[in-house]
Amino acid sequence: MLTLLGMPQGAEWLIILAIVVLLFGSAKLPALVKQLGKSKKIWEEEISHGKKPDAEVGDGAHPAESITVVEKTVETQPERRI
Repeated sequence: MLTLLGMPQGAEWLIILAIVVLLFGSAKLPALVKQLGKSKKIWEEEISHGKKPDAEVGDGAHPAESITVVEKTVETQPERRI
């Protein structure tokens, strides 16, 4: 069996779980796991939307047409020589 270096194995996961229980308390764990599940679902939805081709996203306008360029001039001071 191929194992990755640095990845937690059997008993190490139990230690990590014990630390999580100590930090958050056993009463808050179900809410924490529920929130993690919601976050994962939102993450997957956002990733799947990112895979759509540009033609399907937006109102059909070319991306370069919707960009407004604002030019700003910056006045520079002459260099001081010491």
